[in-house]
Amino acid sequence: MSQIKMVCENLKPAEVILKDGFSIIDSSSKLFTKREFSKQWASACEQLNRYYDEKLYGSVMLGDKKIPDDGILFVMASYGRLISTAAVQMTDDPMEAYLHMVGTRRNARNLGGGHAVCAACVNYAIAHGIRRMRLFTDEFRIPAIMIYYGLGFRPDFYEPDMRERWNGVMKTIGFIEYEAVNENGRPETVKLA
Repeated sequence: MSQIKMVCENLKPAEVILKDGFSIIDSSSKLFTKREFSKQWASACEQLNRYYDEKLYGSVMLGDKKIPDDGILFVMASYGRLISTAAVQMTDDPMEAYLHMVGTRRNARNLGGGHAVCAACVNYAIAHGIRRMRLFTDEFRIPAIMIYYGLGFRPDFYEPDMRERWNGVMKTIGFIEYEAVNENGRPETVKLA
């Protein structure tokens, strides 16, 4: 089954809210070696759909020519652990990018790292001339979907079954209506029964 998709057609600057002792760094930082980044990235991505290890950081992230050298962002705790990560992955359209590979360590959930790193990616994209972002996710990632929706991403009914799938997700969250991009690529307010 394909993943569900969200799109933000008109990016707006996002507030990056960090708890005391937390900061945003990027993959070009000299605070960590490539190996240290790769280990910590793998830990932050442990809950994603497949097994990610430090070797995959080199191929999946650093080896992806569509991800800028400084386009992998992290939330770092004061004690030096990277708790959350996300990346900006460019597309062939210079005005569009993907929010890519969002992850937070299991033991660092509910600290605001996921929201902060996603907001930082939105701001990074805007600073680089990007006006539209997309992302793929899974129905069960309810906390992530709530972050994305709060940042302006909207469900995209890009395949025939997406409306029904998104209605189920939004009912689970507790929405009675929500904004989406319909099957014709137009904004729509969807009212749930």
